[in-house]
Amino acid sequence: MENLPPGPELAMAYSTCSQLHMLHYRFDEAIEWGLRAITLADRLGEVETRVHALNNVGTSLLFDDRPGGRERMEESLALALERGFHDHAARAYTNYAEYAVVSKDFALAERLLSEGIVFAARHDLDSPAQYLLGRQAQLRMEQSRFRDAETIAQGVMKLERLPVVMHLPALTVLGRVRVRLGEPGGPALLQQALEEGLRPASCNASCRSVWR
Repeated sequence: MENLPPGPELAMAYSTCSQLHMLHYRFDEAIEWGLRAITLADRLGEVETRVHALNNVGTSLLFDDRPGGRERMEESLALALERGFHDHAARAYTNYAEYAVVSKDFALAERLLSEGIVFAARHDLDSPAQYLLGRQAQLRMEQSRFRDAETIAQGVMKLERLPVVMHLPALTVLGRVRVRLGEPGGPALLQQALEEGLRPASCNASCRSVWR
């Protein structure tokens, strides 16, 4: 496409390259391609591509502990909500909330998870909703609210036809909580989570849907 006049397809191709690098933790490349996508998207007035690329760059900056990540994620989320880009908004909630939980920024995590779960449920985005619930269970575990974490995780695990990658956070939390409480079945659940996470199909689903 670079041999053709620059257009929307090229801008999204740049952003997709950014996303793929982000999925493989190649943050330098993800940021480089994402900024290239944003520059072209702005030239063309392609707001949706800007939203997508901001998410890639913001997530990369956050997880690589660099400045500027929060500002880009907030802009990506705000633009997606303003323009009615439901899938992009759900993707922003999942990536941003995951960072908040992992970094133990509990206040930010509470806000993003509460808003994200309600948003995803309102727009029938079942997979993101359940993934965010799994992260909410992880947050409760990190807060030492083990029974709350267990209840939320069990609710996610009872759902049928949920993609493996969407229930992995809940499955992992359930195993860890039972280990911490000295209850039976914890190690078996963690082994199951490990095996499911290592399956090629699960890895492919993760690339498509989770860092999303």
